[in-house]
Amino acid sequence: MPLIAKNGLEVLLLHGSPGEMGQEHGRVLGERLRYGVKEYLRRSAKAFEVPYDRLCSEARRCEPFIPEPYREEMTALAEAAKVDYADVLALNCLVDVDAFVMQRLYHCCNFVLASPATAGGLFVHGRNLDFPHLGVLPRLAIVIGRGACPARSQAGHGTQDALPTLAVTWAGCVGVLTGVNRAQLTLAEVGSPAPDATLEGVPVSFLLRQALEESTTLEEVYAVLRSTPRTCGVNIAVSDGKNGAASAIELTPRLCARRSLRRGGLVVDDVALCSRTSRNRLCHPAGAFRHARMMQLIEANHGRIDAEVALSFLRDRYDGARGVARGRGYNCLCNAHTLQSVLFFPDQERVLLSHGGTPAPAAKFRELRLAQWWATGE
Repeated sequence: MPLIAKNGLEVLLLHGSPGEMGQEHGRVLGERLRYGVKEYLRRSAKAFEVPYDRLCSEARRCEPFIPEPYREEMTALAEAAKVDYADVLALNCLVDVDAFVMQRLYHCCNFVLASPATAGGLFVHGRNLDFPHLGVLPRLAIVIGRGACPARSQAGHGTQDALPTLAVTWAGCVGVLTGVNRAQLTLAEVGSPAPDATLEGVPVSFLLRQALEESTTLEEVYAVLRSTPRTCGVNIAVSDGKNGAASAIELTPRLCARRSLRRGGLVVDDVALCSRTSRNRLCHPAGAFRHARMMQLIEANHGRIDAEVALSFLRDRYDGARGVARGRGYNCLCNAHTLQSVLFFPDQERVLLSHGGTPAPAAKFRELRLAQWWATGE
C-alpha cells in the first residue's frame, strides 16, 4: 500500500507518471481532500475576506504557467478524489492568491547551521512554517514521497528523469513548500510580500517542486528559480548536504539575489537582506524582531549547537527580555500559527518533523530515515 506508517508518521509514496501519481493520491487521500475543500477552502475565503468564486478565478490566472506534468497530476487527483479541479487548483495556488490579493505577512523562518557554528561538524536545516490553520490543516497533514518521474524536458538539463523527492505537506497539495531530494538538497520558502505581485507566473509551490526535481547543486536550484516566471515575493532557504553549503535566494517577480552561509550560519525569514531585493518589499516590524531573535539564539550557542539545541530554536517562544507584547509572536520562532516544524539533516539523509498539532513544535518530533526511500522507493 502507498500509505504507510513510519515512526508514527503517515507517508504517502507515489510512483509512475504524473497521471498515475495523481490518481493514487486522490484515491488514498480523497476523503481528507474532500473534507479540506469543504472546510478549509471555504473558511479561508471567509478568513481572507475574499469571495470563494474570486479565490478560484484568481487561481485560474496562474494555471497557464504551471508546468504540464503538474496540471496533469492535479487533474487526475481531482478525478480520483471526486472533487472539482477548480478546488484542487485553488488549494495549490492559495499562497500566491493570498500574496496577490491580501499581501499578508506570516512568521515562517529557516536557519541553516554548519561548522563552525555547530558542535561535531553538524549540518542542519531547521524550518517552521506558519499559516492560518482554521482548525483544519493539522488533520490534513501528510508526508509525500514521489519517485523518479518519467523523462521530460528540464530547464537547462535537456531531458532526464525528475529526481525522487519528499515533501512535508497536506492532502491535495501537488506542489512543495518544504522538501528534500535524493541529491541531499533541501528547500523551504518564506513569504516576503513584494508590491509587484502578479498571478502571471509559476505558483511558489510548483516552483519549489520543479527546483527539487531538476537540481543536484545550489547553482542548478538558483538557475531554475532565476529563469522561471514568478508570482510574488518569497525568500527560499536551500541547503546542500553533500557539500555543507547553503543559500538564501530572495525573489520578487522581477528580481533575484542570493546570499550564503556566514560563520556557519544562515537565517532565512521574511526579512530581505540582499540590497537589490530588500528595496522592493513590504516590510513589517515583526520580521526584524524575529530575525534579531534568531541571530541572538545562534550567537548565544555558537560552536556548540547540536540536534537538541537546534530543536530548541524551533520551539522558541516569547522572550520577555526583548520587550515586545506577549502573544504577538513578534520575537519568537514559534507561535499559534506554526503548522510545520522540520529539522533536516540532509547529509545524514534523515528528517525530524512535527506537523500534526498547533503549534507544531510543541508536539513530539518524529524521525524519518531517507536512505531506504531513495534506494528502493519503499
